[in-house]
Amino acid sequence: MTVSIKIRTARRADASALVAMHALSLRRLASGFYEPEVLEAFITQGPMDLVMLDGDRYFVAEANGHILGSGGWSPNVPGYHASFDQSDTDTGMPSAVVRSLFVHPDAARRGVASALMMRVEAEIRAAGFNTASLHATLSGIPFYRRRGWRGGLPVVVGLPGGHSLVGLSMKKQLMGELKAAA
Repeated sequence: MTVSIKIRTARRADASALVAMHALSLRRLASGFYEPEVLEAFITQGPMDLVMLDGDRYFVAEANGHILGSGGWSPNVPGYHASFDQSDTDTGMPSAVVRSLFVHPDAARRGVASALMMRVEAEIRAAGFNTASLHATLSGIPFYRRRGWRGGLPVVVGLPGGHSLVGLSMKKQLMGELKAAA
């Protein structure tokens, strides 16, 4: 049976469901990449900036009233990493930042993350950005690579209790992709 996924703008009322889904996603989908105490420290810190829910750049994928995933973008550097490279090195113009892409573990590998990324990338292009950047968790790197994202420098995010979450800074040229598809 095929489930129809609807993508809508997230609302403040979604906050508690999103926080719970993000924690479950990390615990189940990232557990093979990080020690449990690192994941718990990341969850405690909050993997999503709830300010994202106050705008129109964070989205929820749902089916039958159940949240299957979420993700968005921002023209701002995430607060957790001051050295985030947010520039397009080819043009010197700023790039948008993909933020907090998560999928419920029961909906993993069913097109939810791809549907969300298609929406996020389209919104970034519509806002006039040529490139986008993100910090990928180790568990997310293969997904992003399949979608044309390229890796840069390792990223280390300091967490409570002296823990660190290691990931990879990634970028994608979006305007060239749009022209190539035309």
